[in-house]
Amino acid sequence: MFISKKELIKNLSLIPLLVTSISCGQWYSKYGIKDDKELNSFRAVPKLMKALKSGNCYDGMRASGVLVSVGEQARSAFFDLEHFLKRSECTLRQRVPAAIALGQLGKPAFNILLRALISKNGKIRYLAVVALGAMKFKEPEVIILLNRKIASQDPLDLKYAAKQEAFVSLGKHGEKAYKSVPLLVKLLDEPQWRVLSMDALVAIGIPSRMALDALKSLAEKSTDEDFKNEVMRRYYALMSKTTKSREHQSK
Repeated sequence: MFISKKELIKNLSLIPLLVTSISCGQWYSKYGIKDDKELNSFRAVPKLMKALKSGNCYDGMRASGVLVSVGEQARSAFFDLEHFLKRSECTLRQRVPAAIALGQLGKPAFNILLRALISKNGKIRYLAVVALGAMKFKEPEVIILLNRKIASQDPLDLKYAAKQEAFVSLGKHGEKAYKSVPLLVKLLDEPQWRVLSMDALVAIGIPSRMALDALKSLAEKSTDEDFKNEVMRRYYALMSKTTKSREHQSK
């Protein structure tokens, strides 16, 4: 099952939708949560853990979405988030919030995600990459892991879009992923990865000479006016970025 770009976009937009819809209905009452106020408090975490462990897939998705907003304070839910992540009867889209919540936990989740990246289950690999996009613990190592996934030629990474998602997750680390710029620039020469590379460069947000020159060159070589316009749009978006570290701009 190949995950289309459209499906990736749906996954990325899932969390905002969850946040706005959490209060619709009282799905959480069956877990002993009284109202929205309690739902959005730390006191709800043990009760949300029940939804992850034994609730249906939709409740697990909703509970994960709440835990995303809780962030690192949801550490007690680690094992239940991991359990829900592996529930094969739930769709990838339903499990994405659990992946993000796990990534936010940082240290407790790091080793499990390392193993998940090389799982024989391609969907688990994809979810691990999603989680790394939210992880700030050992960020330099996380970025190296994402670079490796971007460079991967493993058919399983391609089939289930772990490689494709790695570009998106890398961009979420912003300027801290500056060492990835040469890799992304190199991939501009490969049509299959060109758009994802351009978007990652803009998301990282470092207007280096290397990146700007590569984008401008790509636009100049193109005979497709629509594509040329898309490249230049990203060129100007990157050029307008400000960076805290001036040294990146001279590279």
